Amino acid sequence: MVVRIDPVEGPLEGFVPIPYSKSVSARQILIGLHSGGPFTIAGLSQADDTQKLIQIAKACGYTVEQEGEKWTFIPGRLALPPHLAVGEGGTTLRFILPWLAGLPGKTTLYLGGRLSQRPITPLIQALAETGAYIEVVGHTLEITGNPDWNPKRLQIDARQSGQFLSALLLMAPRLEVGSTIRETSGEPATLSYVEGLTLTLLRDAEHYWERSTPDEWVLVRGGKGISAWAVPYHARGEADWSGAGYFWGWAMGTAARLKLPLSLGSSQPEKTFWGKGPWPVKVEPLPWGLRLISSGECPPAWEGDLSAVPDTFPTLAVLAALSAESWSFTGLRTLPHKESHRLLVMQTELAKIGARIEWSGDACRVFPPPKLPEERPLSFHAHGDHRVAMALSLLASRLKVPLYIREAEVVAKSFPGYWAALRNVGILLTFEE
Repeated sequence: MVVRIDPVEGPLEGFVPIPYSKSVSARQILIGLHSGGPFTIAGLSQADDTQKLIQIAKACGYTVEQEGEKWTFIPGRLALPPHLAVGEGGTTLRFILPWLAGLPGKTTLYLGGRLSQRPITPLIQALAETGAYIEVVGHTLEITGNPDWNPKRLQIDARQSGQFLSALLLMAPRLEVGSTIRETSGEPATLSYVEGLTLTLLRDAEHYWERSTPDEWVLVRGGKGISAWAVPYHARGEADWSGAGYFWGWAMGTAARLKLPLSLGSSQPEKTFWGKGPWPVKVEPLPWGLRLISSGECPPAWEGDLSAVPDTFPTLAVLAALSAESWSFTGLRTLPHKESHRLLVMQTELAKIGARIEWSGDACRVFPPPKLPEERPLSFHAHGDHRVAMALSLLASRLKVPLYIREAEVVAKSFPGYWAALRNVGILLTFEE
């Protein structure tokens, strides 16, 4: 599907229906699954990745019921079916793998899209070292479940993805107090998500990890000591700050007055980055969220470390391409391993407006064009990456010609209603096959 976005001709105004966070939803679902008992979540993401987790839980024996925004998960006779499909989500694969490894039966887990090329080996090795049985066969994983699997000491190299570490920490409900997890590289990726989000949500469920040394966590409370049947897990979802970040981008491209249902008390790392960052956007608290107010001013230059929030890079690269001076970034070492090679993809796409991206290692600089194109419509490609598609849409805030984005449907991976949300605030767009 191709979306055409016409140049923005006035202030953006209205309510932005930010979806529930798939990062929060994934962690809450896994806490519930590892508990082994019934659980409820009020407010789950509608993103493809989250829905795939729900489908896997059902295929393995859970009954899942939805009443309004309340989702109830009731375990039946749990076992691995002969075949499972995990879709294209790296989060989905990494988080569900330890749970699948502890179920009875045997399954072939099919990996969709680019997922077989994304990092997973360190997690498989970490699980295998403690008695799990997982084998990589082409674009599938062959899993022989081990219901007696009871790891007490795990270790993981999380340089490529902090989600490896989160996946193990989320096992807390099935582990014994005193169990330990050690990170072996000394430089885990996106530790902000591990400590700011994963451990916070676990504490909400009464499972407490304590960092005993710089590279080791000990389960000090909770674990198997909590009866999932006597004290069922109840959780509430949160609006997605990473999805909201695109509207900070819009507000720096054109004048805006937007209402967003976001919690200023959220533990999502993007809340600090966008909500408290040095952006020329005013944030007003509301009883149920916040209001963004801007004149459309974009910082002339900016530099910063994105290691805590690497998914913001596509948005910031577009803002840099629309600014007056070059912007520089560090903390980008995980970007080649996302849904696309985001450094290479953004370099390719922003070159179409004359911008230039240079990078070395985990650092890069974005140079804006001398002048934005004004003569003919421009066509861009999402490269199968939801964050690239949404970030490229921000170009319409300053371009004077229509732009086309191919593979527009990929936004469903995290923000299914993104295009509708743009229409809701006054952006003119149409779809073509």
